[in-house]
Formats: sequence, structure tokens, C-alpha cells
Amino acid sequence: MATRYAPVYADFFSLLLEEKNLPLLFHCTAGKDRTGFAAALLLSALGVCRDWIYADYLASNYFRREENIRIIRKARLVGIPSHLITPVMEVRAEYLEAAFEEIEKEYENVENYLHQVMGLNAEKIQRLRELYLE
Repeated sequence: MATRYAPVYADFFSLLLEEKNLPLLFHCTAGKDRTGFAAALLLSALGVCRDWIYADYLASNYFRREENIRIIRKARLVGIPSHLITPVMEVRAEYLEAAFEEIEKEYENVENYLHQVMGLNAEKIQRLRELYLE
């Protein structure tokens, strides 16, 4: 996520910085993987602690529960066992952790990644915080 979609996430931050775009809705097909990572990056930029970022990310399992059950049942009808489809349908802490580990391996920390890859200098971070926290 962190490297493959970096240009898309940089565009996402450009949109977030434009007050004319507010409020801004963002999503992907299931609203959990690419969107979940985008939300994690935004929350990181806003200074939210990592525990809360994980809690927000993992909340997708609660909100997608009924839809996931429906899809898993359909998959079983065509011969796909639950244990194969379930990991694709849910979010897990280790999925987000893998993205953060990739960032930290290459950039040392998320702040450096946001600065170097997303182009978020201190002024832009402050602008995000003004737009989304006040």
C-alpha cells in the first residue's frame, strides 16, 4: 500500500488540503484496505496516536460484519471455504502493521514518509490540523 499507491495517496492529501473540497468523502471498493490505509495516513498526519489509528482501522470489521457474512455465505455456495475468503473480507491489525513496517523500513518513521513521499511539510501538516481538528 505505502509504495504501490503512494502517488494516489499524495493526490489524496492534495485534495484534503483544499478547503473547497470539504467535506470530502473517500472510499474504495470495499472501503477497508486502500481507504483504511488512507485514513491511517491522515490520522497519522493529524497526530492521532497509533492505538487509536488501529482502533479506527479495525472498526471496519464491525461495520462490514453483515456484508462480510453475506459474501462469505455466497462464496461457500460456489465452493470457496470460509477460511479462504474470511482473511480477504476482514481487516486485521497485522495488515496495517505491515504497511507501517514498510514505511519505517524505508523512511524510519511515518512523519518522514509523509514529508518525503506525500510532500507534507510542516506548513501543510499544520493546515491539515486546522482544517480537520478545529
